[in-house]
Amino acid sequence: MDNIQEFRRWKGPSPNEFSFLLNNKKITGKTGWDVLNVSENIVGESKIHQIVLSGISEINKGLEITISYVVYPNLPIIRKKIDFKNTGLGELKIESLDVESLNIPWGSTHNIIYQNYGRYKNIGPFLGNWDDPLIIAHDPVFGHGIVVGNEAPGVLKRISVCLDGRTLDAGLTHSDQNYAFRKWLNPGENWKSTWVFTGLYSNKNPREIVDGPVREFVRKYMGIRLAAIPERPTFVYNTWKPFRRDVNEKLIFELADAAADCGVEEFIIDDGWQIGFGDWEIDYGKFLNGLKPVFDYIKSKGMKPGLWLSMGAASTDSKVFKEHPEWFAKYKDGKFVNLQNEKGDRFSACFTTGWKDYIKDKILNLVEGNGLEYVKLDFAIVASAYRYGGDVSGCYAENHSHKDRQESFLEIYRGAWQMFDELHKEAPNLFIDCTFETMGELQIIMDYHCF
Repeated sequence: MDNIQEFRRWKGPSPNEFSFLLNNKKITGKTGWDVLNVSENIVGESKIHQIVLSGISEINKGLEITISYVVYPNLPIIRKKIDFKNTGLGELKIESLDVESLNIPWGSTHNIIYQNYGRYKNIGPFLGNWDDPLIIAHDPVFGHGIVVGNEAPGVLKRISVCLDGRTLDAGLTHSDQNYAFRKWLNPGENWKSTWVFTGLYSNKNPREIVDGPVREFVRKYMGIRLAAIPERPTFVYNTWKPFRRDVNEKLIFELADAAADCGVEEFIIDDGWQIGFGDWEIDYGKFLNGLKPVFDYIKSKGMKPGLWLSMGAASTDSKVFKEHPEWFAKYKDGKFVNLQNEKGDRFSACFTTGWKDYIKDKILNLVEGNGLEYVKLDFAIVASAYRYGGDVSGCYAENHSHKDRQESFLEIYRGAWQMFDELHKEAPNLFIDCTFETMGELQIIMDYHCF
């Protein structure tokens, strides 16, 4: 009887399961689908359930989707994504994607939201953003709830709870928001969504599921590189304060001695080591013998050497900008744009172009030629932590691989994440420090996959 009553408390109206706009028409799990296949596969310790659906209504014909649910042994967590395939003859536009669309059985009357990784309490309807990779919808009457994690990158995250009094959605930004997600699919083209994960708990403090099952899932099954590093950096020294750009070989040797005596493990040389912002060439006026002997000395003191650089911008007088202006982002007026600030002496690069391989090679050359082991990456690639107003974001260029500015958001992030994966493969010992400036909002919480 207790189990039956518990089930009735959880059971609400039939949910949409997912939701998105397809060519401006709303599509859900109730729109009209033909089930093409249902399968189950075991990958390692995980089990993947997949459902393949084909659209049969007037508004979703020509679209095939595959919904994947991943379950884990002894964890109340389900991970979910949707693969899209254009099986029709025309172009498809996907927007406002909620990978997960559930109903909160207890509604909004007594619903508490713990946002920002469950750290802050919110009562009533809730719309989350880039600061909400994880939220908890808690029913204080019966002491149970739902935890939701959103793996969308940076400013593209969206989680909403009870905006209509009942529904919980998690996925990518909607078309009426800043940084609105969009994906175009040509006939025969495939696209995979970002992931979300959900978990249920009962008779527990809401923090218990975060500190228990969620932490275990992220650490063990999500494949985060930081979790696999046996020794993580704890004591890091960075030259930016107080020396800013006034650094040189003699100063670094002196600072390395002092830092080692203080137990520092990672020694980062910030801005000022280079000439040509975007070219990232060593300033031999400051470092007469280059960086390798400096790095060797840092290593001899038991520390890992690191450098700062901007992964997403170049100065107007740099060689790379003069030789490859086609790699740089544009504003809606067709002019080059600085996504970081309003200064006109630098422009932002677009990671859907050859810039991705260019900046990756620059970092690898520093690794292979000088022994770099830590790289601190700054400056906006999609949106800025210091510019306000959503129109100064993304890339309006018409000759890049994204079709329009809305599609550029996710594609730029994915280009950067692909670069990180390639760096990790080619330089396994390199630690990548991707700052909030790169992620796109002031003090933004790091994403699950950006390490």
